[in-house]
Amino acid sequence: QYDFKAYIDEVFGIVDEANELIDQKAPFKLVKEDVEAAKHVLAEAANMIRFVARALACVIPNASEEILRRYGTIIAIGDPLFPRRDEL
Repeated sequence: QYDFKAYIDEVFGIVDEANELIDQKAPFKLVKEDVEAAKHVLAEAANMIRFVARALACVIPNASEEILRRYGTIIAIGDPLFPRRDEL
């Protein structure tokens, strides 16, 4: 028996961790003082996003594919794939 809600909750726990990382490390402020440290924070967040995309491939394959496309070697900019939680 599969518990999809528990699975999704686990995956989105990683999304929450990525958000906390960005909030705590503030890479867009950090870049003004330490470019390499900011790059490291953003690379870590991008890796977390790639992991989430792969984990969600079985649930939302099209969105997962688009996330992986955008977060390839060079990060691509595009319209949001999902609405913000606070806008739901």
